[in-house]
Amino acid sequence: MLKGTAALVAVPLLGGATLATPCLVVFDSRVPESAAFAASLAGTRIDLARAHETLWADLRGYVGDIGAVEGLTGWSDWIVVRGEFEARGFRLGSEDRVTALLSGKVHLFRWSMKRR
Repeated sequence: MLKGTAALVAVPLLGGATLATPCLVVFDSRVPESAAFAASLAGTRIDLARAHETLWADLRGYVGDIGAVEGLTGWSDWIVVRGEFEARGFRLGSEDRVTALLSGKVHLFRWSMKRR
């Protein structure tokens, strides 16, 4: 109960995003803060914990239909996703390091990208 409550309390601290419609939400369900973040946003979701075999196809499949990408992921996942979307005409909107009290991850980033 406390972990779930703490994750939900942490979401507002991540900063509100002004979302373009439609939006793609990239998250990692293995990280409590990331799962809570994804639950707080509307949009199509890609869970990096479940998409490793199909990640490239999933990302490429959504590029034509979206105006923005919002994410809360680890650094290495962020770099991979960012490179793919930059190659497809998106630009960085914001990037902020997030304190992850529940998971203890030290390289967790809240980021957004928008179509150029």
